[in-house]
Amino acid sequence: MHRQGCAALIGDELARATELFEEALWHYEAIGELNSNVLMAMFELGVAHLFQGETERGTIWLEKVREVCEEHGEQWAYAYGRYAMAYAAWLSGELRPARAHARECVRLNHLFQDLLGVVLALDVLAVLETEGPDPDLYEAAVLLGAAHRTWRAVGKPFCGSTTFNTPHRTGLERARSGLTEQEFAEAFELGVALDLDRAAARVASGRAVRVPRNGPSPAAGRLRGSALPAAGQRE
Repeated sequence: MHRQGCAALIGDELARATELFEEALWHYEAIGELNSNVLMAMFELGVAHLFQGETERGTIWLEKVREVCEEHGEQWAYAYGRYAMAYAAWLSGELRPARAHARECVRLNHLFQDLLGVVLALDVLAVLETEGPDPDLYEAAVLLGAAHRTWRAVGKPFCGSTTFNTPHRTGLERARSGLTEQEFAEAFELGVALDLDRAAARVASGRAVRVPRNGPSPAAGRLRGSALPAAGQRE
């Protein structure tokens, strides 16, 4: 039931995913099972609600994940919960808590070397840089470049899910429309040049730091070609 729910969630069959996660959680509770896998089912149910615009119902499950994780000292499912809480805060326009949740998600998943957890949070942080009274579209493009590099290591971007792709697509469209082509390419290239450790450190600093380069990075040739995504294009 749980795994079928995951397949439905990734396949954007959100109503079916919700039903399957609820049934899986009923069975987990019936047999007295509680571990990181069960907590991930709670997280995934919360995300399914968020993706359907049911922010309040989704947040209830995410708060439960946080409470149980904090009670038992669990960190892995907790990190994914922080990603979902960042997403929920972004939807609600609460930019400061959204950034705090996403940065903590990157920090924890970096410790676990969990690339999927890191890259999901990077995409949320990128779109957050395009909002608020003082948006930084250059930094958004840097984070999009870092996410692009990480997705190439993970596999198929967003596992083919249109819904999971929303923050990335939104951030990409805004950054491209607000920067010149040269500015976007420069920033994106800088992000692609960041390895996982440097990307995590940049996020942790909470500061946009433009790093000067002596000549083009090793990624420059690729980015002038097909590696640089077109506006609105899913990677």
